[in-house]
Parts: sequence; structure tokens; C-alpha cells
Amino acid sequence: MRTLIISTLLPLLGATGAAQQQVSGAASSQTYFLVAAEWANGEETNTLLYNLRPSQGNGLVVEPISQSSTYLILGGFPAMLSAPVIGRPWLTGVEPFYVPQFGQPQLVLHGTEMWLGGTPTVTIGGQNATVSGRTADTVLVTAPLQPVPGLQPVQITNNLGTTTLNEGVGVLPMLELREPLNGTDPNRIRYHGSPIEIVVLGVGQGLAPTPVVFPGFGYSLQLDPNTVVLTIAYLTDAEGRVDIPLPPFPSGVFRVQALVFTNNPGYYPGSWTNQLPL
Repeated sequence: MRTLIISTLLPLLGATGAAQQQVSGAASSQTYFLVAAEWANGEETNTLLYNLRPSQGNGLVVEPISQSSTYLILGGFPAMLSAPVIGRPWLTGVEPFYVPQFGQPQLVLHGTEMWLGGTPTVTIGGQNATVSGRTADTVLVTAPLQPVPGLQPVQITNNLGTTTLNEGVGVLPMLELREPLNGTDPNRIRYHGSPIEIVVLGVGQGLAPTPVVFPGFGYSLQLDPNTVVLTIAYLTDAEGRVDIPLPPFPSGVFRVQALVFTNNPGYYPGSWTNQLPL
């Protein structure tokens, strides 16, 4: 995998598309240097070379897409650097970022002034987590069962207030849009899960009046099965990912969801992913 080194990055990367990026190869290696020197609001940054999307993971992880100049940055440091000292806990990232639906893994919630105030309550995906300890800059929790896959909020509350990461964790198995859809150009969806899984993508035109439950499986089918117009099967790579190309779709008409078959105990024998509008 290519390595991306941040040479200069002033928080926050933003949606204005004004940030200046510069990429150069380092000798004959697969190392690249990125320069970004603009302040903005932490949303997507689109330029001729790169589409950057910071979100609230711990540290900085850059995911290159094969044969593409699109990168996804999962990192909490821009938020941490810009977080004001306001006399209450300030949540900046969760480790690990990707969690299964089941299994209740241990998570570390990173932030600043996490020791202030009374014992906090924590919710992940709207479900109550068990707090097992905290330090000046972390809160340790046991993740609750997650009924809905996809990007989910993480929230800490105590007598001093509430701090929330709207996309605090990614609940597996999940789909995410890799680029904004414009209805005229081909696009792709990224699947996140476990290595060597069978992923069957469905494209439909509406949601089912009642979700369709598969006995023994995780999340239910949300698409109306009578409107599904396309199903394609894929196999994930050694990192549990697959990029699924999509033809142009008219905006606001179709939705996608995938059925996954897996050996991962976090959602064995399988589950539907989150559904996304195109």
C-alpha cells in the first residue's frame, strides 16, 4: 500500500475546495508527500488532484484507492488541534474506528480534559456503552451491541455537558460512498468488512414497508425487494474491502444495500449492510 506523509496540514481541511495540495514521489519508492495549507470547516475538500474527507478516527490513516487519486483520511488530530479548552470533556476520536455488530469489543475514546466532571455516560450508535475507566485524555468502554451497521455517532455526557462525534465509529459490515454522485459519471461504493467475504450488492428504487429479516443473520434487508433492479456478487480482499463500480444513476432515485456471507463472529453467518441513497 502506498504511504502518504503529511508535510504541512493546518486544521481543518475543508469543503471549500480551496486547500492547495502538492504531491511528489520520493525517489523510486511509493511514498508521497501532501501539502495542505488552508483553514476550513472540516468537511470534504475537493481539488483537481485529491478528494479529502477527514473524520473522527484516532490518529491519521490514509486509504488510497487503487489506480486513483482519491484518499480517505480517518484522523482525529485536526479536531484535537482545534478543540478549545472550555472546562469539559472534548471527544476527538475512537480506537478502533471499525467495530462489529456483535462481540462487544473494548474501545478507547480519545479526547481532551476527559477527567473533568462526574462519571460520564457513553452511547455508541444510540446504545448505552459500559464505562470501565478514564484518564486525562481517554475513556475506556465496552461497546454495546449495534443494531444498525454503517457510520454511527459516539456521545459522552456528564454534568458538564455533552460531546458528540456524528461519525464516531463504522459498524461492520458497511457501505460508504467514495465520491459525491452527480448522476452523469460512473462512480463506486466502498465495502468494509472482513477478508474473503462474499458481498452481493443490490440496487433498488425504494425501501420496504417492513424490513425483511433473514433468520440468524444480522441487520435486515431495508430495500423493497420488488424494486431491486441489479444484483452483483463480489469477493473482499485480504483487508476486507472491495470497491464496487457503479454506472451513472439519476440522483435521488436508487438506493443500495449489500448482503454479506462471512466467517466473522462479529456478524456470522452474515448480515445486510447499511443502505445508502444514490
